[in-house]
Amino acid sequence: MNRQDKDEGFPCGGCAAFGRTAIGLPLICVFGFVPLASLFADYSFTQESDPAGLFSSVTHTGEAGSTANSLSPILRKEGYRFTHWSVNGLRQAAADGSSRITFGGTLDGNLTAIAHYLLEGQDSDADSFPDWLELRTYGTLNKDGADDADDDGFSLELEQKSGLVPSIKDEIRQGRVARRRSRKVSVNFGGANVLTVRSDPQGIVASTVNLFDLNSSHLSPNPPESQAGYAFGYWTLNGQRVADPTGAALPQAQVDLNESVELVAKYFSENEDTDRDGMPDWQEWNAFGNLDQDESSDGDGFSTSDEVHYGLNAAIADEITQGNVARRRSKKVFLNLGGAKNLTVESDPPGFVARSEINSDVNASYQSPDPARKLAGYAFAYWTRNGTRVADSTGTAILRPSGVLETDVELVAKYLPEKQDSDADGTPDWQEWNAFGNLDHNAGDDEDGDGFLLGRELQYGLHPAIADLVEQGGVSRRRARRVGLSPASLDQNQSSEDRDGDGLTQAQELALGLDPDKADTDGDGFSDSVEVSRGSNANDSSSLANYPPGDILLDNNTTSENLPAGSIVGDFNATDPDANSTHVFSLAEGNGSTDNAKFTLDANGTLKTAVIFDYETNATTLNVRVRATDELNATKEKTFVIQVTNVVEDLDQDGVEDFYDTDADGDGFTDSEELAYGSDPRNANSVANQPPSAIDLNGT
Repeated sequence: MNRQDKDEGFPCGGCAAFGRTAIGLPLICVFGFVPLASLFADYSFTQESDPAGLFSSVTHTGEAGSTANSLSPILRKEGYRFTHWSVNGLRQAAADGSSRITFGGTLDGNLTAIAHYLLEGQDSDADSFPDWLELRTYGTLNKDGADDADDDGFSLELEQKSGLVPSIKDEIRQGRVARRRSRKVSVNFGGANVLTVRSDPQGIVASTVNLFDLNSSHLSPNPPESQAGYAFGYWTLNGQRVADPTGAALPQAQVDLNESVELVAKYFSENEDTDRDGMPDWQEWNAFGNLDQDESSDGDGFSTSDEVHYGLNAAIADEITQGNVARRRSKKVFLNLGGAKNLTVESDPPGFVARSEINSDVNASYQSPDPARKLAGYAFAYWTRNGTRVADSTGTAILRPSGVLETDVELVAKYLPEKQDSDADGTPDWQEWNAFGNLDHNAGDDEDGDGFLLGRELQYGLHPAIADLVEQGGVSRRRARRVGLSPASLDQNQSSEDRDGDGLTQAQELALGLDPDKADTDGDGFSDSVEVSRGSNANDSSSLANYPPGDILLDNNTTSENLPAGSIVGDFNATDPDANSTHVFSLAEGNGSTDNAKFTLDANGTLKTAVIFDYETNATTLNVRVRATDELNATKEKTFVIQVTNVVEDLDQDGVEDFYDTDADGDGFTDSEELAYGSDPRNANSVANQPPSAIDLNGT
């Protein structure tokens, strides 16, 4: 459509984000020109997966022209791998042709974004290379493992095995000797149980995995009622919704650890109403545990939506009777009689910075709070003051704006999805907005001409607008931060104490900005010393020292009959989000552990037979349950099927297998006849009855 086709319209902004082919060529605009009347319309942005269920289906409604940003899909789940996003049928690709993991654009019509997945082992073109990787890297199945997408001399197969990005040119240079201390390993000698706490979607409630004494009691954290566009629905305890006797969800779950427990805080999109009954889904799930309610559930004359709105229990009939005189003190009312100015602080999206509103005297000084750098998959980009981005003289965003209240001031902390790269230039949007205030730069630029590319400067925390110089240095020193000492702490031995027993001395914790009286400063379930040793932030509850293994894999699941006990079946391996994790394997009791006793499993993952299998008389399909435990005792369990294969046994080579052959040794006597006679049914020279050897007459 061109401008002459409509006298009222404007070109949409969707093409820049969605209208690209797999090789970066522009497509015909799927949005076209939008009538001016649609500026006042609301559009839906639906995100789901194919196959369904691998990605939480979410629908948001927004005004025309607002920004639509995708969520970050789980790249590997339940034997499936993410291949690409499609928006209204169009694959979302970066400039190099590879699939975008996240994307963003302008909401100028109803959009359906589908996260596509394929089975991990699927190879439909039989090129010995998985379809998912070909589609994610190239968008087609016309390549195989021998192709070299970035022309760096490393084949696609080799780059996948080495964990390299197939679209980035790699180079090998001579290195030097390196060493690394192994991580500390937790050993569970006391039979402790695991308590796992997380949220769905992840990131709203901090994910923790802890070991506690058997039968100890614990209370879940108090989840935020709403955050980043999501509202709390209910807790699940090992998959079961936690509710009071009336069916209403409990805000906190009480658990006794007589077994390992997983607590999940279930959140729903705030405006989602899948049954279109006028009540958001989260309210129905919170109050009833289903979506089957209507406006008059308990028959008391008060609609369900009104009861939920006023905090009444929708499952209990309420009654109003005539009362006596009552009075209530009104809330305090602020009166601005002196011309005070208003200071409002909030974030976009809401919830990342606590919203506050204060009134101060004219010309009073103010300063913004210190915003969280990263939270729930989002990263801080910049502050706006009354709609204008706040930056220093070099154009870099100021972390904590300050000033004088000459007029009313509104401070908004702007957050963007951490992995969003809407211009596909290799640099996340939030970094460009933070450093420059626009998206006109890419990772290969050298803004200050100092020989360090933008991507490298942002990676190492250098200022992209100030030329950096590297020269040969000598001895350097740095003064420590000032430390306040009480008279009792002036003892020289005080700094070497470990008051909280977390493995770090008081001096070390003070130097790192940690609480020397708390073994776990950020309360994420990992002690300060464990987090420090593993490189996570001990002051940030969303930065965890360890994640459980992601999956367990077996390289062979068949074994032949008649093999001696102790024969090797195959080897288990585990994937893990934590780099360089080590795993110990063991057989686990539970669903799918029927045949565990017929096998042994070494700690290194080698599965062996414990008995001799007979294909004809034993079960040929066996089930085992395997547990992988990482160095901090986080576990993953999975059930596997082992197949016993047949070995043809035909002693007399007559084409009939011995088990079905009535005369196994072919001597003319059936096995049952030989057994009754006392001869060997598996020896052709041992027969049941011999004929006379000669005839003799004693007289002629």
